[in-house]
Amino acid sequence: MAALQNYLLSKLSGRHREMLVPHLEAIDLPLRFTVEKVGKPVEHIYFPDAGMVSVVVDLGANHQAEAGTIGWDLFTGHSVVMGGAVALTTLYLQIAGNGRRMPATVFAKFLKEDRDLHEFFLAAVEGFNAQATYTIITNSRGKLEERLCRWLLMAHDRSEGDTLGITHDLLSVMLGVRRAGVTTALQHLEDSQAVELVRGKITILDRGMLKGFAGPFYGPAETAQARLTG
Repeated sequence: MAALQNYLLSKLSGRHREMLVPHLEAIDLPLRFTVEKVGKPVEHIYFPDAGMVSVVVDLGANHQAEAGTIGWDLFTGHSVVMGGAVALTTLYLQIAGNGRRMPATVFAKFLKEDRDLHEFFLAAVEGFNAQATYTIITNSRGKLEERLCRWLLMAHDRSEGDTLGITHDLLSVMLGVRRAGVTTALQHLEDSQAVELVRGKITILDRGMLKGFAGPFYGPAETAQARLTG
């Protein structure tokens, strides 16, 4: 098996790594691949090495809202860690990548048998919850440009390079706003030389500028997650 790239897997103790690694299988994670479906049993726990998973809430009438993102820094299957077996949200690949997965039943068994392992993953879930909390705050208090810049920074954090394969339509869905508003905000970012826009792609040119535009909505959740999973 290739060297582990997922942050959480790399932070496992030797004993815990010996428990989990034999049950991990490498897997490609193509764009739009569904990892979990709300109301359905969680079949696998995924540990992305690359790519980005969107955690979305279905609002009905073909509308969705993004609650958070998962990349190389985290894992899926949070409901299993909390003692459940059914997905509470829908998760799918927003940026294609790869990673590893293991059967949810095996993962749940290990958590029941090993308190330290359970606490390790509980801390990671708490880290994600910090991100989700700031998503709520940003969506309710932030201006569109602040929300957009935060999203781009989070996607950049979970990408291997500076170019994101993201369309204006996709951003409008994730941010829950009209496409025209996203296009206007992106154009301002390009005019400011913070990003470069090419059809279907956004290249990050100046992270510092994006952080400035994001204001107080980017940073605190990342700090909290690093503390909890560090």
